[in-house]
Amino acid sequence: MDFFRLDARQIDNVNLNRFSNDVKFDFKTSGSNLSKPLVKSALASKYPVALQAAIVSEDKPNFAFLPPQKTPTGFMNNSNHFFTVGIGISGGFSLPFGIFAGAGVYGSNTGEFGTYTGAGIQIASNMGGSASIEATYIFGPPSDFQGMAYGIGIEIEPCPPICVAGSLLFQPKTWRFLGFTFSVGVGVSALPANILIQAGMTNTKPRLIFR
Repeated sequence: MDFFRLDARQIDNVNLNRFSNDVKFDFKTSGSNLSKPLVKSALASKYPVALQAAIVSEDKPNFAFLPPQKTPTGFMNNSNHFFTVGIGISGGFSLPFGIFAGAGVYGSNTGEFGTYTGAGIQIASNMGGSASIEATYIFGPPSDFQGMAYGIGIEIEPCPPICVAGSLLFQPKTWRFLGFTFSVGVGVSALPANILIQAGMTNTKPRLIFR
């Protein structure tokens, strides 16, 4: 009887979104009595999830699965009932080309809570800078919050130096709508209104996971 062990502890950051189809292998299967057709299907899969170069015997093999610490990017279904909220501080400047950065905490109804950092480049319609408290809402799990995103937004100063800003977030290449941000802070600019186009990278660090 063959014994297979799938060690997924090191694939926390594997991004399967680049594949055209959903993962077909059910990782919730554990213990023994894994059927031969299921193992054959996993071995024939094009995904890099790793039951590779194994010989499947006629007997039902024993099977062990060591799960990752968090759900890898692309494994979780991006259905509408998942959402992620981040709250933190952010700041940036433009001349009109500039940079921005931020950090904070996030939580999701998937049961994952943690911290995040982000940074990127931007181009604005005028010159200025600001520091704000920012809230981000993502229509999806934390794997959608993490990674690259494009932002298109506007910043106004209703009562200088108080500024209010908001932006829409999109996934690169596909331009899938991810969510939005809203911020309130202080800043200075040459004009009372500012249009921003941004490209940034967000990194998340899970701290608590409830399943």
